[in-house]
Amino acid sequence: MPGCWMRFTRDGVQVQRWWSLAAQQEQAYRFADWSEEFLSILDDATRIRLRADVPFGAFLSGGVDSSTIVALMARHVRQPVRTFCIGFDDPRFDESAHAAQAAARFGCEHVVEIAEADMLQRWPEVLHHLDQPHGDASFLPTLRVSELAAKHVKVVLTGDGGDELFAGYDKYAHFFGRPGVDGLDAAAFQRGYFDAISCSRPRSGRRCTGRRWRRA
Repeated sequence: MPGCWMRFTRDGVQVQRWWSLAAQQEQAYRFADWSEEFLSILDDATRIRLRADVPFGAFLSGGVDSSTIVALMARHVRQPVRTFCIGFDDPRFDESAHAAQAAARFGCEHVVEIAEADMLQRWPEVLHHLDQPHGDASFLPTLRVSELAAKHVKVVLTGDGGDELFAGYDKYAHFFGRPGVDGLDAAAFQRGYFDAISCSRPRSGRRCTGRRWRRA
């Protein structure tokens, strides 16, 4: 489970939790101090992950998360960072212009490819490779940009997880902004949070599963 370590010995298996978000105590730091500490940790984490004996690069959408990672990578490498992006003909989904701006700012060797917006024909293929049910259709564009990067490099850094960690999507803001959310007990908080970030409501989810799976 998250925040746990597991030890295997001849006597059996031992599992112990070493970190829990719910157990953290609020600290009275100034915002400037938090910002400085966070950037220092993120910069060091990025630097460590540049230790590679194979060609590496980064996914770049032009958003805050991936642009930050690319900016930090550029601090620690001598050659231009190799960045990869896919765009779409439909301007509602296309972010390639933002990625190009970020790539130019940080002197990247940027590769962009226009992809088809309708990828539903590849849905069975992607589901076959997923390790678990996925609540976000972004794995389809991720497949395309991964295929693009694989033509050039063996390892990529990404900005994935930034929105989840820092509540960057509206679904997080709507949940944490609800009146009384701070006063919920653990069970009510978990249930409410799960419902807020889920793609479907409990009733529609039950219609998609059989009785045997619901019992499990």
